[in-house]
Amino acid sequence: MSIHPVLGILASWDLTRVKRYLEATEGFAMEHLDAMEREYKRFHALVVLNQGDRPVPITLHVDPMWHAHILFTADYRCFCEAVHGLYLNHNPTVTDLEREHLRPAYIANTLADYDMYFGLPPVEFWGATEEAICLSDRVPVVCVQDRMPVVCVQDRIAVDEHSLLSCRR
Repeated sequence: MSIHPVLGILASWDLTRVKRYLEATEGFAMEHLDAMEREYKRFHALVVLNQGDRPVPITLHVDPMWHAHILFTADYRCFCEAVHGLYLNHNPTVTDLEREHLRPAYIANTLADYDMYFGLPPVEFWGATEEAICLSDRVPVVCVQDRMPVVCVQDRIAVDEHSLLSCRR
């Protein structure tokens, strides 16, 4: 699946009820929830970009949006089908040891991929990013073409004031 249609789906998906739920139950300010929604959608874009090849752990600061979205079961099911083509299960960590076990994947996959596609992750949601890899606007990536890995150059996914998620060409 091409990422461009997925970005459009993510950008237009209405999570107002999920945000209102978090505002009422967790006391988050709506301005914070708007930013959390952006990061939640970017997380799902990273999952799609990854194509299930390796784990892409979510940050604890965006996870509340995922938990709340799952409570809106019909919307979450439709969201998953539209974005991922299947239901995306959530397997939360329970212990500090489990979280520590995911840390290498979080650094190597989530933070590095975020930086590659969106720029440096916001510290307030993704934590200290000194371990994330800083990349230029055009980066070499390994793509799969006809089941063979090839190196290509890909533009970073850009975010501007006019759209939540867009792709630069």
